[in-house]
Amino acid sequence: MNDPAVQIRCATSQDLPAIERVTAEVFQPVALESLVEQTLGKSDGPGWLSLKMAVTANEITNLPDGCFVAFQDSGVTGFVTNVIFPMARRGYISSLAVRAGFQGRGVGRALVNRSLDYFRSRGLKQAKIDTLVTNQAGRHLYPAMGFQEATQVIHYVMPL
Repeated sequence: MNDPAVQIRCATSQDLPAIERVTAEVFQPVALESLVEQTLGKSDGPGWLSLKMAVTANEITNLPDGCFVAFQDSGVTGFVTNVIFPMARRGYISSLAVRAGFQGRGVGRALVNRSLDYFRSRGLKQAKIDTLVTNQAGRHLYPAMGFQEATQVIHYVMPL
């Protein structure tokens, strides 16, 4: 990691307010639910951020030793959440976000590497991550770390 002041530890439910701030800052232009909301307008239900945070909180609860935050004196600078598919022996990096002011310093790479190490420690044989075509940071980082593109998906939406 290029910034030695940044450390990584397991995420806890107490980190959720900071993780929500990072999520709001980073994911708004690239989260699927945000883009659906931009396309169709807000539904009668919760907004994209509430939906994303419900999933994130669930992932931290379900895998408390396998979701991580990057932090330094100024607080949480990024996070990664993971899911394990035991039958496939595959780990899935569900969410990765680094605050704008800390991007380009190796924080995202360090969080991904921590996830990959965790997957290996659990005896998993494969790792998966996905990103939208509009997420240029992810489209640059993931292949640079050795991930191979398997396919692309187009999401269609419509009002009912």
